[in-house]
Amino acid sequence: TGYHKVFRQDGRTVQEQWTNADRHGEYTLIVGNRFMVEAKGGGVDMGALKQAVNAVDLTALDKLKDTAGK
Repeated sequence: TGYHKVFRQDGRTVQEQWTNADRHGEYTLIVGNRFMVEAKGGGVDMGALKQAVNAVDLTALDKLKDTAGK
């Protein structure tokens, strides 16, 4: 068993997926409606996956959404 959920947080789409049997999870953020930042892992907890994704400078990445094609 486990869970899979998709929701909005701080204006971003978030997806969390977790499988209890093998302690495998995925944590994904969509930044600026353009970029996907994702961490996947086995034998870790969801907190570690969230920490890995949030270690990326999401604010700087969000600013890049307006620079495409310039």
